[in-house]
Amino acid sequence: MNSFIVPACSGRAWEVPAGHLCRIITVDGPQVGDFNVWNRHDAGERFWAARTRQLQRAHVSTYDRLWSCLPFLRPC
Repeated sequence: MNSFIVPACSGRAWEVPAGHLCRIITVDGPQVGDFNVWNRHDAGERFWAARTRQLQRAHVSTYDRLWSCLPFLRPC
């Protein structure tokens, strides 16, 4: 298991293999961050925030699914 802290006003990219989980937590209280996901093997497939809000809810939580863009439209 890997863990790391991403400092405020910065960013980081990492690979999450298929079948693995990625847990993001805030360590200094409520925070806002950008979250982007791409398919490693096809950069045309990416996280679709608007569809995720429609199919799940505005503020995703534990066990909610994140959806990819068309024409794929599948859980990330």
